[in-house]
Formats: sequence, structure tokens, C-alpha cells
Amino acid sequence: MVALLSLLCDVDTRMQLNNTLQRLGWSTDSLQWSDQSSGPRHAPFWTSYVYINGTLYGQGQGANKDTSREAAAAQAYRTLAHQYNII
Repeated sequence: MVALLSLLCDVDTRMQLNNTLQRLGWSTDSLQWSDQSSGPRHAPFWTSYVYINGTLYGQGQGANKDTSREAAAAQAYRTLAHQYNII
């Protein structure tokens, strides 16, 4: 699992998630995002959720939307990797 996590830090996890969906034979249209911000306008805090076929697969948080989506994509990828034995 540690090797997988270090790999995820080196690549765009959203792209890796899209590629994994395609390898599994799923359309990238099955991927949906939901984003929420909280806190003051000058320093928002973002929470992102990634759904695959309507099921929540990942949640991430960060100082900007891009960071929170990357974290959510990493969690979704780990969930798929575990579920489908992808390494």
C-alpha cells in the first residue's frame, strides 16, 4: 500500500482515476464531482466528493478545489484498487 501511495503522489490522480475507469470498461461519464467551500472568502477550505455510477468512492479536503479533488481522486483510486485488485 505504501508503494501505491507514493505512486499516487507522483502523478495526476484524477487522470489515473479516469484511466482506471477506462481499463475497467466504465465510461468516464460515470465519474461525477461535488465540491463545497467553507470559511472566509479570502481563505476558503474546500471539500470534494467523487462519485462513480452514483456511489461515493472518495472524499478530499484542501485549501483549494484542485487540491481537494486530487485528494478525493486518490481515495477513490485506492478504493477501486482494493475492490478490483488493481496495482
